[in-house]
Amino acid sequence: MDVEAIARSARARFAAYVRECIDPGSDERDRTGTTFPIEALREAARVGLWALGMPAACGGGGANALEWGITLEQLGYLADDGSFPLVI
Repeated sequence: MDVEAIARSARARFAAYVRECIDPGSDERDRTGTTFPIEALREAARVGLWALGMPAACGGGGANALEWGITLEQLGYLADDGSFPLVI
């Protein structure tokens, strides 16, 4: 499995979501200790991120451990909010 290809795919698939739904307000959330907006987490489900690491047989995205781990790593690089990969 090509690790760089997985990373490129994750960035291409989720960069816009992170930029539009996670990054806005990240500084304010850090300062005030507030949580992610529920709408942002619902959007994570809509774009296929929430269930990506779950088995396809259960309705998930079917990513294996390597694919899921690289996706989380890329989310960490993409997001202004460093806690996002831990939340998702």
